[in-house]
Amino acid sequence: MSTLQDLAASQYYLHHVDRDTYKAGQYLAAERRVVLKRDNEEQAVAEVYDGEDRYEVELWVRGEELEASCGCPTGRSGQFCAHAIAAALSI
Repeated sequence: MSTLQDLAASQYYLHHVDRDTYKAGQYLAAERRVVLKRDNEEQAVAEVYDGEDRYEVELWVRGEELEASCGCPTGRSGQFCAHAIAAALSI
């Protein structure tokens, strides 16, 4: 079974986002706008600061897949968002 760190390091999520979303997540991570609140082999919770907004992101492993939830409009629609990418890059 893959761990959260394994899936994040493998950049599993690249297959689930477009280039602009990935670049936005990269920027947020590089600017240190991610605060990991909890991180273990199966789950991570982070706060991601995007301009004036703060989003809580949860990442977890389901089988061999990386799952994410975020309170932003993209995350609420069930898709990987820039905030989830930023959190994954910060693990």
